[in-house]
Amino acid sequence: MTKLFLGSIISTNYFTMKKILFSGLALLIAVGITAQEPFKVHKPFIEQKLGNMIGQWDYMAIVSISFAKAEGKTAREFGHFVGGQFKTSWKKEKGFNGFVNGLLWNLSCFSMEPEMQIISQSADKVELKCRKMAGYLEKNQPVFNVTYQEYLDFMDALMAPIAEYLGCTHEMRTDEQWLYITCSKK
Repeated sequence: MTKLFLGSIISTNYFTMKKILFSGLALLIAVGITAQEPFKVHKPFIEQKLGNMIGQWDYMAIVSISFAKAEGKTAREFGHFVGGQFKTSWKKEKGFNGFVNGLLWNLSCFSMEPEMQIISQSADKVELKCRKMAGYLEKNQPVFNVTYQEYLDFMDALMAPIAEYLGCTHEMRTDEQWLYITCSKK
C-alpha cells in the first residue's frame, strides 16, 4: 500500500511540475513574441547621419590601415597608394587653389568639430589649422592594431600624391588640439 501511495504522490507531483514548467515556458514565449518590436525604417536627423558617417569613415580608414599592415605595408605606404588612386578625381587645372579649397572642404566635412582657421595665406602658400581628427582613436589607441600616429601618417601620405598632381606640396603637423597643414605652390 505504501508503494501505491508514494507512486501516486510522485506521479501527481511529476504532472504538476510538468504543468508548471510548461505554463512558465508558454508564458515566456508569449511575452517574448508580444514584446518584439517590428522592424522599422529609421529617420535620423542630418546631424546624426553626419556623426555616423564620420565615424564610419574613421573606422574604414583604420581597418584599411590595419589590413595594409597585415599585408606588410606601412600606414604611410598605404596612404600614398590611396592618394594615388584619388588624385585623378581632383581637377588638375584648378591647381593650388583647387587643392587648398578641396582640402578645406574635406576637412570641414570629415570632422565633428569643423573648427578651422586660416593662419596665413598668400598667392603661393596657405597655412591652416583644424581640430584634430579621429579623437576616438587618439584616446583609445591602438584600435584594430592602428595607432593615432599611423592614422596621421596615412592621412599625410594620402595628401601627397594629390598635392603633387595639382602642382603643390604640403606639410602636416599636430599639437595637443590642432592639426596644422601648410600648402605651397611648387
